[in-house]
Amino acid sequence: MAHRLKLKSTYVPIILAGASVYYFNPQAKIEGDNKWYNLREIGTGGQTLDGGKYVLTRDSETRLAYKKIMYGIPFGASIKRHITQKAIVSLSYTYNKILQIILMM
Repeated sequence: MAHRLKLKSTYVPIILAGASVYYFNPQAKIEGDNKWYNLREIGTGGQTLDGGKYVLTRDSETRLAYKKIMYGIPFGASIKRHITQKAIVSLSYTYNKILQIILMM
């Protein structure tokens, strides 16, 4: 005879937090051309607009470069509901706060 255990609580609350590091190197391919282009070097982020931080690129022009490394803090909450011993329904929310502490590389 199989013995089944009864769950004391069918709801399980979860709180999460952590740290994250992102490496960002956007690239694009022109239609008909089989070569990938680094958008950071081309300057597609509004580099020619006034008020930006400019860096010197390989072609000796001054442009705003994409940030390659960014940091974030993910945090959130979740609640699980045990319907049966084999079935679980979960509702969760996670938010990732990107920090403005940026290293230029």
